[in-house]
Amino acid sequence: MHKTSKAFTIVELLIVVVVIAILASISLVTFSRIQARARDNIRYHTVKEITKLLEIYKTQHGSYPSSNFSSTNVNGCTNADGWSYSWASSNGTWLSPLVDSGTASQIPTPPINDCSSYVRYIYYRSSEANCTEDYPNNGYIIQVIRAENTLIPDETVTNGDAGTWKLCPEDPRAWGVDGTTWVFYKYDA
Repeated sequence: MHKTSKAFTIVELLIVVVVIAILASISLVTFSRIQARARDNIRYHTVKEITKLLEIYKTQHGSYPSSNFSSTNVNGCTNADGWSYSWASSNGTWLSPLVDSGTASQIPTPPINDCSSYVRYIYYRSSEANCTEDYPNNGYIIQVIRAENTLIPDETVTNGDAGTWKLCPEDPRAWGVDGTTWVFYKYDA
């Protein structure tokens, strides 16, 4: 009589280990992509909430809150194009008028909000951008920098200039717009 063994051979064991490793790596890649998508969704909803608060503020005070155009913020980040990062670690002190006026109890904070990935708010005057009389005088820009390229919101603006947007044709600043940089704006008029 020939006795058969019920144990795994080394080859069978190696095949099982390789299959488990492949499944684990696929799961990790998928999970990290899901996390990135979730962070982009939170960024988007944070901006939408801020825009609603800005509209309430404008209704109460007649215009949007002004912004600080310094080159650094309390986190010590500097910005190459000279605009402020406009977000402090203490719940967005760049929009403190929303809290100070009672419009909001606190400013919503997006995920990963540091020098590498952030949201900035800029209250602009078209005269600062040398815009012609055809453009409204004031408004705001909210820019999301270094999103994770999992979505491009419908409301983000482009003007056909190969991924850039300008406040008006005379504006010397070109705002990058793609899956990692979103620009939302609203005229005050």
